This record gives sequence, C-alpha cells and structure tokens, in this order.
Amino acid sequence: MFPGNTSDSDKSGRKRFAEVDVLKDMLNEKDRQIRLLHQKLKQSDEYGRNLSDLLRELVRLLAIIEQ
Repeated sequence: MFPGNTSDSDKSGRKRFAEVDVLKDMLNEKDRQIRLLHQKLKQSDEYGRNLSDLLRELVRLLAIIEQ
C-alpha cells in the first residue's frame, strides 16, 4: 500500500469510529438531560415535603387558635 492511499476497510473503519463517536456524544447528552431531570424531580419532591410540613403546621396552629 502506498502512503496516502487508504483501503476500503480503512475508510470503513474510520467511518464506523466516527459513527460511534456521534452515538457516544448523543448518549452523553441524554445522560446529562436525565441527570438534570432527576435533580429537578428531587427538588420538586423536597418542595412537596416542605409544603406538606407547612400545611401540617398551619392546621396545628389553627387548631390551637380555635381552642
């Protein structure tokens, strides 16, 4: 094989590596999106617990006031 010439298998191999790199990038982006969604879900869950605690405390205080 002469320098500068590439065989079909070399071209095919490089193309396959490029496709794999694109797929890895896509996978990494999806992983990042999932992590962000998970973080938002955890924050939402925490907000819900805090709201529930506040409502419970409000009911308790209202019961004290009514007495």
